[in-house]
Amino acid sequence: MDKDRLNNMVVDLFHGISYEEEKAVITDEFKDISNKDLHIIDAIGIKKPKNMSTIARDLNITVGTLTTAISNLLKKGYVIRKRGERDRRVVYISLSEKGRKAYNHHREFHKQMIQRLLDTLNEQEQFEIIRGELWVNGDSIRYVGESKKPAEICAELKLEMPVWEREIDVKGNLLMPGFKNAHAHTYMTFLRSYADDLPLQEWLYQMCFPKEDKLDTENIRPLEVLGIMEYLTSGITTSFDMCYFPPVYAQVAAQCGFRAVQVSGVNSFGGSAAVVEENYLKVNETSDLTSFMIGFHAEYHVGG
Repeated sequence: MDKDRLNNMVVDLFHGISYEEEKAVITDEFKDISNKDLHIIDAIGIKKPKNMSTIARDLNITVGTLTTAISNLLKKGYVIRKRGERDRRVVYISLSEKGRKAYNHHREFHKQMIQRLLDTLNEQEQFEIIRGELWVNGDSIRYVGESKKPAEICAELKLEMPVWEREIDVKGNLLMPGFKNAHAHTYMTFLRSYADDLPLQEWLYQMCFPKEDKLDTENIRPLEVLGIMEYLTSGITTSFDMCYFPPVYAQVAAQCGFRAVQVSGVNSFGGSAAVVEENYLKVNETSDLTSFMIGFHAEYHVGG
């Protein structure tokens, strides 16, 4: 597609949504504020008060620009401004009752907009998006659904009131199950783009294997850490891996909080039956996040 045409489509879409949002949201009750004001109100939220720097960062604007907007919202009765009890230099912003009504009004528009979009999709194209919260206890999901008072959720599900260790605000991003890398050699990060213009067999036997022969249980660790960090930044939380020194990779994966399934056969790469058995026992005892099994290098490949 032509880049200028794509750019025009994106701009038109943005302007179209902004126009429809302003037409639907700026009603008689909220005619004294703008779309931009509503987005600031949305960034402040209805939970605990936020300082100016946090709100400005979430909106990707300067504190100076935000200060002007907050002053206007304060005059109109949408926000409450208080100085910190410990540090009077820090200003905290929260929504007034009027601001909370505007917040809920704005959220309702977006909820209806998404629903109208979903209504145009068939069953295969639809998937449920919940704007809410997720409770996790250890490795178990205790609740996923709309945000409510914790006491209400516990009463409905007959749960004990939890004691929170931490709360993570994903800032409107999509929380979903992690991707799985079904065929990986994680340690090979150090060979990325190395002589990759060669035919496969030539690259393997002349360039790749000689380098891999120099790997040991120590110098392979940072390569595996790098690979796992790259997985996690891409939303990958599990790999199906074929590695040198499987117990080492199991240790690295467990330390990174990453799930790794390793596979090997009795061959010139995986080693003798005794070595495979030793790896099997060590890896499967390392962590609940790591496992080792006997299998093929790429069992899902089918010959033509």
